Formats: sequence, structure tokens, C-alpha cells
Amino acid sequence: MHEVHGSSRAGGAGQPTNCTTAGTPIDQDPGNDHFYIEFAVHNGPAGAWAERAQVGAIIETSVLGSNFELPAVPPGEYVAFGDTASLPAVNTLLEAIGDTPAQVWLEWQHESDPTLPVRNKPHHTVTWLQRIDDGRLIREAAEGLTVAQDAFAWVACDTASTRAVVKTLRVTLPKNRIKAQGYWK
Repeated sequence: MHEVHGSSRAGGAGQPTNCTTAGTPIDQDPGNDHFYIEFAVHNGPAGAWAERAQVGAIIETSVLGSNFELPAVPPGEYVAFGDTASLPAVNTLLEAIGDTPAQVWLEWQHESDPTLPVRNKPHHTVTWLQRIDDGRLIREAAEGLTVAQDAFAWVACDTASTRAVVKTLRVTLPKNRIKAQGYWK
């Protein structure tokens, strides 16, 4: 995983590279107009760009944002389902929830994926599951989970797995206690 420091202002010594990708800004510093982006490098133009990028590279960005906010009343626990593509967002969530316990399931496809850094604390349980049979293991993890009614679920996997996990969680949790985004097919 590469960490590239960027500025939301284009120009300067380096010209922006023509590459479009989505990512999760982390460690944002709006006052200085700076942030970090973590990339899970894979085949494709964004992965190739991330491998060539240098710390301090200036990139042109558009912030799409998210309407997600942590619940006003902290839940008893968080449950999160993701994969290596959503790992930067999972890490942001784990940092934001403070002392609230969390159970996290992450899918891996490559042998090295489980070595990627997860910013979990001692009261966060992280389980890596191999992605097989179009996400069967992560769906089974959701099906075998017992969640308290005051839990909050966060799901960001491929579209089909996200839908299946959310359907399972909706048996216990109301819609307003689940944030889900399926982002690839």
C-alpha cells in the first residue's frame, strides 16, 4: 500500500497526471489544504500512477464526499465488512470510533493482503477472509453473526456481497443503523 501526500490545488513544480481514481482521504488538514491518500495498488492506471508517485506529488482532486457521519449516540459496538479496496475507509472508521468495540471482517484475494496495515486497537477484532466463490465467506460471516440491537454496521464490499451482507444484517438492525456502499461488481 502506498501513501501519497497530495494537495487539492493543481499546479506547482509537477503537473497533474491524467488519471482518474477514487480514494479515501485520511489525516486531513483542511487548514493547510493537505491530506493523505492510501492506495491499495492493483493493475490499472491508478495503481500504476500510485507506484510512480513521490511523496509531495501535487495532484488535482475533486472531493465527492460522503454523507456518512458517526451516530450521535455511540453504539455498543460497530461491525464492519470490507476488503482491501475499502481498507483506507475501514482504517478511517476505526480511528474515528475511539473506544467503541468493533468487529471487522476483511476479504483478501492475494496472499500478501492480510499483511496490509489495519489501524485497529486492542478492543477491535479483525478477521481476514479469503475471497472465494464470489464472496461466500464474508456472506457466511454475516449470517453467523449475532449483533446487539444497539450495534452499528458499516459495509463496503463488491456490490453483490454488500447487498447480501446488508440483507442479513437487516434481520437484526434497522436501516438507520447500517451504512453500506457496494462499489464494484
